[in-house]
Order: sequence, then C-alpha cells, then structure tokens
Amino acid sequence: MVVTKLINIVLNIDGLNRDVDSLNEDIDIYNQSPEPAIKSILINRKNSLLKHINQTEKLIKDVKLSIDTLQILVTIFQVSLVVMSALPVPPIPAIQRAKNILNALSVMLSIISPLLDGIIGDLDDIKLKVGEIENQLESSLNSNNFNSFNQVSNSI
Repeated sequence: MVVTKLINIVLNIDGLNRDVDSLNEDIDIYNQSPEPAIKSILINRKNSLLKHINQTEKLIKDVKLSIDTLQILVTIFQVSLVVMSALPVPPIPAIQRAKNILNALSVMLSIISPLLDGIIGDLDDIKLKVGEIENQLESSLNSNNFNSFNQVSNSI
C-alpha cells in the first residue's frame, strides 16, 4: 500500500511539472497578446494546479505518516527480538526469521524515506513555480487594467 502511494506521488509530481511548464508557456503567449477570455482560462488552470498540488501534498503526508509509524514498529520489534535473544533459552528459528524480515523492512524504509524527502522538495519547487505563475497573472492583469484605463482616459 505504501509503495503504491509512493508510485502515485511520483507520477503526480511528474504530471504537475508538465502542467506547470505548459501553463507557463501559455501565459507567455497570453502576455504577447492578452485577451480577457484567455485570462480566465489561465486562472482556472492555475487554480486546478493548486488543487492537484494540495491533493498530492495530502498523499505525501499520509505516506510519511505510514512510514514513520512503520519505522517505530520495526524499531520496537527489533529491540524486542534483541531482548528475547538475550534470554537463556535455546535459539528459536522463528526469531531469526523475524530478525531477517525486520532488517529487510528497515532497509526498505531507509530507502523510501530519502525518496519521500526528495519528492517533498520537488513539490516545494512546483509550489514556487505556481507562485511565479500567480505573479505573472497578477502583473499581466494589472498592466492590462492599466492599459484599458489609459485607453478609456485617452478617449475621453
């Protein structure tokens, strides 16, 4: 389940990057010859991107919580097995199998955790890009309103 969520997050991040790049290109085109109808479409696309980013962020937090919880459980069980191994009883094969499974889980978690941190960094980069998009949209909106005001003022 955690691996599936992690794969979905990676796919979401790639899609978000493509969407942000596409929106930036469309804004550049819009800025060359602004049309009010297109402005609304661009704002809706930006809002949709923000919604998708928030959904991805929630998914990341869910996966991070699952990984943190699993890491705590693995550590508890590893400590328990160390204590059980120290008891003066004959070796139990199940204990060694449990140690092997816990060690494998621990290795897997130590790989997933940095990947998740990288994904969080990628998502932060995407948020910065969307912030730049908002600035572009605001500045083009303000300059278009100013130009429209000047045109109306000059015609009076």
